[in-house]
Amino acid sequence: MNKMSFVLISLCIILISGCSMLSPSSVEITSPNDGIYVERGATVTITADASDSQGIEKVVFFADFERGTDTSEPYECTFTAEYNADFSPNPSDVEIWAVSYDEKGNEKTSESVIIHVNP
Repeated sequence: MNKMSFVLISLCIILISGCSMLSPSSVEITSPNDGIYVERGATVTITADASDSQGIEKVVFFADFERGTDTSEPYECTFTAEYNADFSPNPSDVEIWAVSYDEKGNEKTSESVIIHVNP
């Protein structure tokens, strides 16, 4: 093996090892719980856990549509619970999810939760 081959192989090993130390992005809605009922007009706080080995730049929150952005932990946003026939098959259902963005602009979308709004 010549010197150049050794350097290239060593570089590849270093790159592969370094990449394995990076953890994938994750974002999860921690509140509200899926399936809960809330009163119409109630203030609902959405909270999420987000992590990325590159660092989290922001978390954008949705409740049928975009509701807000948070750039620091704890990641959270509030909205007023209302019927919304334009966004849900059932007007009393509100679909909630979050999208996290790392420092390089990569994004990860959480699983959604559904809450039910009482009249």
